[in-house]
Amino acid sequence: MVQLFTDIGPMLIQYKEANTHGRCAMMQDKIAGIKKLSGQVTHQTQAKTHYKVIAYAATFINYADVLHRIEHQQYFDILFDFYDMEMDKQLNSWFEFGKTPGQMRLKHPIHEYTPEIWKKFRAAQKVHLEKTNKSHLFNLDELDIDCPPTAQLYPIQIQMGGKLKNEAVDRIHVDTQGRIRFAQHHGSYLLPGGGMIEITNSAKIDDLQRKMLEEHLEEEHANLYIKAAQSYDDLTQHDFNAALINAFLSKQAQSLSSELNDWLREQIFTQESNATRLQRIINKLDHQIEEIKSTMDASSGKHSKERQLKNQHTLKSLIELRAIVQVETFKLTLLFAEALHYIKRHTVCVDIQQYLDTRVLGGSQISHSFIMKGQPLEEWFAAKFNGIDGEFGDDISGSAIERLTLLDALSKFRKIKFSHILIGLAAYEKCLDNGTLRVENIWNETQFEDVRHVMLKEAAKFV
Repeated sequence: MVQLFTDIGPMLIQYKEANTHGRCAMMQDKIAGIKKLSGQVTHQTQAKTHYKVIAYAATFINYADVLHRIEHQQYFDILFDFYDMEMDKQLNSWFEFGKTPGQMRLKHPIHEYTPEIWKKFRAAQKVHLEKTNKSHLFNLDELDIDCPPTAQLYPIQIQMGGKLKNEAVDRIHVDTQGRIRFAQHHGSYLLPGGGMIEITNSAKIDDLQRKMLEEHLEEEHANLYIKAAQSYDDLTQHDFNAALINAFLSKQAQSLSSELNDWLREQIFTQESNATRLQRIINKLDHQIEEIKSTMDASSGKHSKERQLKNQHTLKSLIELRAIVQVETFKLTLLFAEALHYIKRHTVCVDIQQYLDTRVLGGSQISHSFIMKGQPLEEWFAAKFNGIDGEFGDDISGSAIERLTLLDALSKFRKIKFSHILIGLAAYEKCLDNGTLRVENIWNETQFEDVRHVMLKEAAKFV
């Protein structure tokens, strides 16, 4: 697979290593580049140039902001798996978790942190992974704290991803008007149906396509158990039961109470249809989810920090298991195989580093980004399910759909998660090349001037 936009990494590293004057000069260059754009676009080459300059600038400004927050003891995003993990008195004097789940900050200037402090944090991570039964999912020793990678984007010697070099899958579809389907989640925008890949050997394209389809189903088809009832019933009970067992062996299920796990296993032996049993399981999990939400609301501020954290992790496990149990069984159906075949024929995959994903901290992450042509996957499934749309679940439960052009997204670039702007740029370039996008449908000079104004205003904060 071709990796795109590789020239961004060295630019960000140069900014990180520069002194205050050097950083200011680099931001001034970006400002000059934005100002230099004419805004008048009539052919494909001009459109590509304009979009690339402003997408690169958006990435650069967002990186400068994250780096500033890290260096000035402000909060940044971390992997939820380690949020609020137990730390001793010494570590608590150096690190602090935010009230918003999934955030952390350094309590001192970064130059004061010694390798011994980073190693002590890693030791606490390992203890936490033992407690949460996730040790097999992480190899934290891949990061050499004494000799960190030269291409390390964030100067924090903490590995939070499963590996030093992590992988993810993402999916994007652009319609003829240049609109991209985003999920609006807690005030931010991200491409739905993506996810990180757990520890594995280098995945082949077939594995990545399957992973992408699984993520789509988990995040965008929370109602699969209803609309795919016939597909579930078409499976033999033996095959369906085997899939249930796999789901109940997941780390999410294993982290839940023995009482709930006993109840789940009982459903394997109930003599009813596959769809009926699955619906009962989902109803049970929904009841548990609502119950723990009520407990968390009622006890806010009353229970210990440890109890609150336990409740948060239990809620996350329940929500994830709800998605897993539907998808693990659906993977055996003919419709899953048909969807996978559709993906193989209607996608092209490119690799894009997620420069702005701080969750991996001292490591890095590559997105295997699938650009779809033809009918978008959510519409393909809706047609198969007699017009019934999907529902958001798993990590993006409760999100709202918003369709944004790339100019729309760039006007809100401070709210676009990870490096999804760059995935949008890659999709636009591909669609311009293959003729599915026309310049006159994706360029508006007035809107561009609004984007330019927003970018110049944000860039000025770093000069």
